[in-house]
Amino acid sequence: MFSKQKYLEELDLSFNNLTILNLDMFVPYLTNLKKFLIDGNGLTELQGNRTFSEAFPQLQKLGVSRNRFNCSYLHHLLIPPSLPESVVLNIEPDTNLDETPHIRDVSCISQSQEIVNASFTAEESRLESQIHMLSKQLDIVGWHSKNLELHLAFMQIFAYVMVGLVLVGVISLITLRYLKNQRSGRYDRSSIVFRSNATMEANLTLGSEDLQ
Repeated sequence: MFSKQKYLEELDLSFNNLTILNLDMFVPYLTNLKKFLIDGNGLTELQGNRTFSEAFPQLQKLGVSRNRFNCSYLHHLLIPPSLPESVVLNIEPDTNLDETPHIRDVSCISQSQEIVNASFTAEESRLESQIHMLSKQLDIVGWHSKNLELHLAFMQIFAYVMVGLVLVGVISLITLRYLKNQRSGRYDRSSIVFRSNATMEANLTLGSEDLQ
């Protein structure tokens, strides 16, 4: 990447959300670099075996402020022989009003701050885990709720069908009884007529005998 940049004198990588940076990637290409800025990233340490002086022999200005370097590690980076005192440090304004430790005016994270940050990180992870579990439980409850709604709808349809069948059965029973009664009425009237005819014939026979 930097093999053709051997005459480069300034390189600004500040505020690029960098979390990893290896100084070995610049060796041996940027031997003429005079200004190197990596302010405002999320760096906690630098990868590789080179120091700033070894990676950039002509370095005159360095910016490493507003990162997340541990104080002891930052001391190793900025204090001779790792970095000559002649190198000017670029300091980006920090909006954090809390009193923080610093090395050569570059703020850093003390061991106590690291413990507090680790505690906050652990608590944040625990809360995220609980929120994730609650979200899963809510999904399960929602799934059961949908199933319950389906079961209730099925039971309602089943109830309607059963009521319909009962009504059909009742209507059929009433109809059958009505037809049965109708048929019974016809048979009764025929018998009455038959007995009436017999009576009339008997009366006629008796009348004819009397006449003789």
